[in-house]
Amino acid sequence: MVLQDDDGKKARLAHWGLKTSATQPASLSTFNARSETASGSPLYRDAFRSRRALIPLSGIYEWIGGKGKRKPVGITRKDGRPVVCAGLWQELEGQLTCTILTTAPLGVFADVHDRQPLLLPQDRWGAWLDPATSVEDARNLMGASDLHRAMNVYAVDPAVGNVRNDSALLCEPFMPFSAIAG
Repeated sequence: MVLQDDDGKKARLAHWGLKTSATQPASLSTFNARSETASGSPLYRDAFRSRRALIPLSGIYEWIGGKGKRKPVGITRKDGRPVVCAGLWQELEGQLTCTILTTAPLGVFADVHDRQPLLLPQDRWGAWLDPATSVEDARNLMGASDLHRAMNVYAVDPAVGNVRNDSALLCEPFMPFSAIAG
């Protein structure tokens, strides 16, 4: 789901992976976009200019460890509120698509990956969604915040790695992160 401002704020279901043209190769990965370069990238520039989105998530999964030893972890807010990430959207041929912006990791994210979703504090949401916000002002909204301090990381059930497994229990802590971090 994305929250967008397209002639009024609204929440809509979207497909993951920004699709910017009908001829875009299926092999082009657009699930994530680097926040540092998105505003100037030919692939993301137009969406960055006027189709910014908020993407609320209950949590984030990452995998840690070397090949053959990878273990999944969950990252959620300590207070249980949704994680709200900066994103971009595009509607093409009746299909709404989106991507999450990523940035250098801070806090618990640095323990598990070399990138993290760009978390936006609530006081930046309105300006981020507003299509009238200039590209320069939108870039400034992407500055660091202390939201990484509100996050918790924990090991989750390895069954989360199989798409056939669909249960809310997969989000629950499986064991302390310290038990698998090495």
